[in-house]
Amino acid sequence: MDRLALRDDLSFDRFHPPRLSRFWVWATRPLRRAIARWQHRVDRLELTGADHLTAILKRGGSVLIAANHADRADGFTLIAIGEAVGRPFHMLAAHQLLVGEFGARRWLFSRLGVVPVDREGDALPSLRASIDLLKRGEPLVVFPEGEIYSMSDRLTPPREGLAGLALMARRSGGVQDLSILPLAMKHQYRTDENPLPELLHRMERLERFFTWTHDGTGSLLERIHRYALAMLALKEIELFGAPKQGQVVERVQALRDTLLQTVESRWNDSQPPPRQSDADKSESVPERVARLRRAIRQRLNDPAWITAQGGFEAVQARARVDRERLFVALQAFSYPGDYVFQHPSLERIAETLIKFEQDVIGTQHVVPPGRRIARARFGEPIDLGALLEQHGHPRGRAAVALVTRLVHESLQNTLDAIGPGPLVTQTAQSMRT
Repeated sequence: MDRLALRDDLSFDRFHPPRLSRFWVWATRPLRRAIARWQHRVDRLELTGADHLTAILKRGGSVLIAANHADRADGFTLIAIGEAVGRPFHMLAAHQLLVGEFGARRWLFSRLGVVPVDREGDALPSLRASIDLLKRGEPLVVFPEGEIYSMSDRLTPPREGLAGLALMARRSGGVQDLSILPLAMKHQYRTDENPLPELLHRMERLERFFTWTHDGTGSLLERIHRYALAMLALKEIELFGAPKQGQVVERVQALRDTLLQTVESRWNDSQPPPRQSDADKSESVPERVARLRRAIRQRLNDPAWITAQGGFEAVQARARVDRERLFVALQAFSYPGDYVFQHPSLERIAETLIKFEQDVIGTQHVVPPGRRIARARFGEPIDLGALLEQHGHPRGRAAVALVTRLVHESLQNTLDAIGPGPLVTQTAQSMRT
């Protein structure tokens, strides 16, 4: 996710189909490599499992690549992977990515294979374009998580869009041999450098932003924990008037629920959609946020409701506030309490501090603290036809739930196969800057 609130108010005036050009992929290579090296600190790609992809393409099959999305460098890495296998990819992305620079972003990203999608509006043109690409045998990348949560070792619950697209493509009649191919990407710090001093420096900078003075005591993990508690307490004061008591996980959940329930009540959208085949599974936070974003957009196109609520200006002001609340709920969701402490690697510590810089200081583009290697791995492909046959050809929501679950498991297993970065020792964490 962008750590600044998503511009839901940017209009999706009309769908612009992708115009992937091998020439422009080649022509932009020096610029892409420079941006990857200097802004994202990625200077090398290590790719394994590419034979899974080439085998599908050689037999003329269609492939839907399910990739995790934990880093802002992912787009550059995906294009580099396409170059490495000799087959550029198309990729689905939020339409906001293409807005700006007087149309130059849309023009260029279209030629790099980006398929824009209006996630909270009419996604049908994007779905049709995606199915057409699959019919033509073009590799298509989808990010099942839907947002960047900056957790490269742990996949967040995927949305159901990928499964829905795969099943629609199969039902269309033109895509019978369809495989879903998991692609795990991690950007890990090089072992010949030590970014820890820079991480400690950034921790001190964050503490100074809270007017704190570091007295030299406490490990980096202890300081991260204390800082996260302070961030949570500030939001609780804003919403509840005072910090709450209790376990951190329960407090974060209460914060999220309060934000989401407030938005639901203000836009008359308090009932989640029924789940026919999955009734015992509650709506995830990202699903709930996506539903509420759609509800806000629908209400903004309802003149009678706008008039009843006091007019367009009042409703627009409320929409701005509530979109920010939804964004904060997603921010809170991206901080699971055990992620750093379960395995305190350089990568997990850096991901957390970068989120702190973005969420507290407001720095959207934070340069990672050291040079990194992009490690990418294709997992075992999922043959969609064989999968459905094996489970008795489920239909509707049962089929969507099945495919979503197996994609989640397969992609997490592929991430685990890359492995986490090395642990940072307690002694190293206590270094002084």
